[in-house]
Amino acid sequence: MLGPLYIPHVIFSAIVVCIWAYPRIAKRYSKYTARLTIGVMGFLGFNILTTLPARAQFLNGGREFFRTSFPDTTELTDLLFNIMLAVYVIYIAVSAYRVFGAMRSEEGGEWIEIAKTPLKIILAITVIDSMIALVVDGAG
Repeated sequence: MLGPLYIPHVIFSAIVVCIWAYPRIAKRYSKYTARLTIGVMGFLGFNILTTLPARAQFLNGGREFFRTSFPDTTELTDLLFNIMLAVYVIYIAVSAYRVFGAMRSEEGGEWIEIAKTPLKIILAITVIDSMIALVVDGAG
């Protein structure tokens, strides 16, 4: 499920994070404190990254409805819902990047205007998911 290169990828990622973080921590604290911090970060990072993948918890009602209503198209249904979820997550990530960039700039309240559209989309998806859950659970 995770592929043969998953564990080496996790180990490489942890090493990169430790190489990046060690000089920054060592400047502020003693080298023993920095090593202990890196060890704890590595342990926690390894444990977090090696857990099973998380499943998206939104739009599951609609996915299950289409799976049971059209049993011949379960693969297509999964593909379409996974694409929708990926687009949603990527949009939120890009929007968060833009909002944080505007917050760091010296332009004052511009970030509030930039944040309104992503918040409306998050609210709309949440309302749609809730309505799907009400309709599908009531019909089932």
